Amino acid sequence: METAREQAYAAASAACAAGYCNAVEQELRCEQTPYGDHHALFQLTYSCKDPVTCQ
Repeated sequence: METAREQAYAAASAACAAGYCNAVEQELRCEQTPYGDHHALFQLTYSCKDPVTCQ
């Protein structure tokens, strides 16, 4: 789940040139694949910083 979280925050940083705010995390599920590794679903909702949405 930590890797999924890090990837979501990296995507938010890349999407918002001035940064992001109002981030809300949601851990959806983590399941083991038939190959023994894990697959996690993590949702991050956020706003890009600008004068209208947040500071």
